[in-house]
Amino acid sequence: MTDNEDAAIARERDVIRRRVMRYVGESGLKLQPDAKKLDLLLTGLARRKVRKGDFYCPCRVLTGLAEEDRKAVCPCDYHLKEIAEEGCCKCELFFKPDGKK
Repeated sequence: MTDNEDAAIARERDVIRRRVMRYVGESGLKLQPDAKKLDLLLTGLARRKVRKGDFYCPCRVLTGLAEEDRKAVCPCDYHLKEIAEEGCCKCELFFKPDGKK
């Protein structure tokens, strides 16, 4: 990574943190409780924003097809179903309101 890319990732990390916190407040979901895991997830989202153009979930494989890949923008189209079935989304950023898997 270059210094410019590092700086861009840091800026985008702040953006995605605010976005995720707002979403958690609105949705009633819980956020990843482990600070290190949360940091890795937010950094992964920011890195994808810088490199791929949007906050694509780090756990999703992108297809290169804009319409299909839009479904993977965080919070992705799949997260609510995954949370209902598994207790958390695939990348473990969001959890059920009770915080249990």
